[in-house]
Amino acid sequence: MATLMHSPDQKRAHCAECGYPQLTCVCAAVMPVYSSIQIDILQHPSETKAAKNTARLVQLCHSNTHIWVGEKPDDFAPLQQSLAQGHERVAVLYPAADAISLESYRIHAESAANRLLLIDGTWKKAYKIWQCNAWLRRYPAVVLNGYESRYDIRKAPRDGCLSTLEAVALSLQKLDPNVDTKPLYDVFDAMQSNFQRFRKAKE
Repeated sequence: MATLMHSPDQKRAHCAECGYPQLTCVCAAVMPVYSSIQIDILQHPSETKAAKNTARLVQLCHSNTHIWVGEKPDDFAPLQQSLAQGHERVAVLYPAADAISLESYRIHAESAANRLLLIDGTWKKAYKIWQCNAWLRRYPAVVLNGYESRYDIRKAPRDGCLSTLEAVALSLQKLDPNVDTKPLYDVFDAMQSNFQRFRKAKE
C-alpha cells in the first residue's frame, strides 16, 4: 500500500512512493523499464511542484535515471563532475541550432550515446537553462523530429513538442532497440486518466 505524505506548501495528501496527489496516485501502474542507458534530467525548479510533471514518472520506471534540479551552472556542478569522471558517451536532447536528428546520430556515430541529458521545463525555461549552461555544448545535440505528443492534459506551446516522458521513451527506443518502453507509456496514460477522472469529479 502506498504511503501518504502532505506537501508542506499544499493541503492535498501526496503519495510518498510516486509523489503524485493521493487522488491521482500512479503506483498501481508503475512497472520497470530495463535499459543500460543512463538518463540525466536537468529540471527547472518550478517543475518540481508541477502536479503533471512527467520526469517523476520516468524515474519511477527507469531506475537508471537521475533528476538534477537547478538553473545555473553551479546548480549542476555534481552532474558536471559525474560526467567528467565517467567514460560514457554523452548526448544532449535539445533543439540547438546545430542539433541533428537522433536517428541520424544513431546511424552515423561511431558509438551511440549511452548517457542522455534532457532539460525539463517549459519551453522558455528550458531555453534559459540551455543558454546559462555553456558546458552542455561539449556534447552533441540531438533532436526527435516528426512525433506528435499524446499529452492531452497539458497544453503544448507548439506542434511537435513532447513531454519529458515521451522524449525519454522515444530516445530509448532509438538508442537501445531491445528496450521495452511500454511501461513508460502505461504509467503516462494512467497519470492522465487519473487527472481527467479527478477533473470530472470536481465538475
